[in-house]
Parts: sequence; structure tokens; C-alpha cells
Amino acid sequence: MSQFGSVVTDPFIAAIRPGALLAALIGSAIALAACARQQEQQQAYAAAAPPPPPAYCQPSPSPDCGFRGPRLRTMDPGEFARLKHDYERRCVRRAERTDRERLRQLQMAGACPA
Repeated sequence: MSQFGSVVTDPFIAAIRPGALLAALIGSAIALAACARQQEQQQAYAAAAPPPPPAYCQPSPSPDCGFRGPRLRTMDPGEFARLKHDYERRCVRRAERTDRERLRQLQMAGACPA
């Protein structure tokens, strides 16, 4: 017969019992099912919401830039108010710039998502 015939010529294959072949098939099916379940679990974990970024990746709270110096009586009140406002504005700008630079360095290092 041809190689596709029903005659088994290999003595090893002929020696295998049908029960052993069935057991091997069932074992293979169970192993494949376990692999599929494991893949489903991995996909479920991957699809889950990503964890929130660490606290150091969050912007800093607004700085306390209130002027607490003594109120000078030797200076014009309008001039003093302008200088006080300028001081507080510079303080806020400096704090924001420092915070942006810190976050940029953390993102470049890969510690925080962009």
C-alpha cells in the first residue's frame, strides 16, 4: 500500500494501545486548555486599568508665597503693594519652574509617564 494507506508498518506505532493514544490526546487537550486559560488571565491583567502614578509624579501643591515681612511705613503704600505683588509672583513662577523641571527629569528617567 501507499504511505497513506491503513496498514501500519512501524512496529512502535503498532504496539501503542488505543487507550494510551486516547490518554495522550486527553492530556494534550488539558494542557492546551490550561495554556489558553493562562493567556486569558494575562490578557485580563494587561487590559486592567494601569496603576496610578506614584506620588512623586504628581504636581506639587501650590507654594506658600505670601509676603510675611514687616509692613514698612517709610515707603509709599502703593509702591509697597506693587513690590509685595512682584515678590509673590516671582515666588510662584520660581516654584512652578522648579516643579516642571523636576517632572521633566523624572519623565526622562522613565520614572513617570509622559
